[in-house]
Amino acid sequence: MQKITFFNILLISSLLLLFPLIQPNEEISILPDTPLIFQKNIITPKISLELKENHPIFMNISKFDINQNSTALIYDNFEFSGKRTIEFDSSGIYIFKISSSSINTLIIIAESIYPTSIILIIIIGSINVILFYFNMKLEIL
Repeated sequence: MQKITFFNILLISSLLLLFPLIQPNEEISILPDTPLIFQKNIITPKISLELKENHPIFMNISKFDINQNSTALIYDNFEFSGKRTIEFDSSGIYIFKISSSSINTLIIIAESIYPTSIILIIIIGSINVILFYFNMKLEIL
C-alpha cells in the first residue's frame, strides 16, 4: 500500500513540473504621455503583441544579461498598432519600454514553445506512463 501511495505522489509531482512551461496572457494598461517600463521573463520563442484600441504605440525591447548586469537593445523605437508577432533568440528577462499618445491596453500572448520544453514534456510524460504502469502492477498484487 505504501508503494502505491509513493508512485501516486511521484505521478502528481511530475505533472506539477509542467507549470513553468506554460506562459499566461498578460494585459498591460498604457497611459498617454507616460512612459511605461516593465520586465518580463520570456519562456517562449514568439509572442504576439495586440492592442485593444488601434492607436499606435512606440516600443523598445532590450534583453537583460544577468551575468554582466547589462542590457542589449533588440528592437529600437518601433511603432505598431493592431497586432504584431515578435521572435526571440532565447528565453530570458526582457525589458519593455512603451510610450503612447492615448490610453490603450497591450495584450501579450505566448505563441509557441521551445524544443527543449517539448523534450521535457515528452520525458515527464514517459515517466508518468511508467509510473502509472507500476502503479497498476502493484495494485494487482
